[in-house]
Amino acid sequence: MSDYFYREAVFYLSLITVALGGLEFLHTIYFQVRYQKKVDVLINGDNYIDGGWIFNASRMMMYAHYCLFPKRAERAGVEKAIHHIPVAIKWHLIVHWVAVILVCFFATIAYLCVRSIGGL
Repeated sequence: MSDYFYREAVFYLSLITVALGGLEFLHTIYFQVRYQKKVDVLINGDNYIDGGWIFNASRMMMYAHYCLFPKRAERAGVEKAIHHIPVAIKWHLIVHWVAVILVCFFATIAYLCVRSIGGL
């Protein structure tokens, strides 16, 4: 394939990655301001610890993983707590999980396109 095709692919994949990443960043901030403490108290009990933005975002991924894969929540011993999380909050967690995976996927494909043409 021609270099032009790869340059176009890199441009559009980068555009999608940045747009989705920006929206995900805003969604993460919204979730942390609105729901993070409530979810942490439901899962961990009264010993809520605010570990900062990156730590809380990684916990969001973990909670979403538990929502998507109940057997994993069983092994961690939090299946009852996950069951009591409201459905709207579960959807926020799942959207966060899927968006992070998609951003990583699009960024990887864009990187491979750049590598295939020897750089920009």
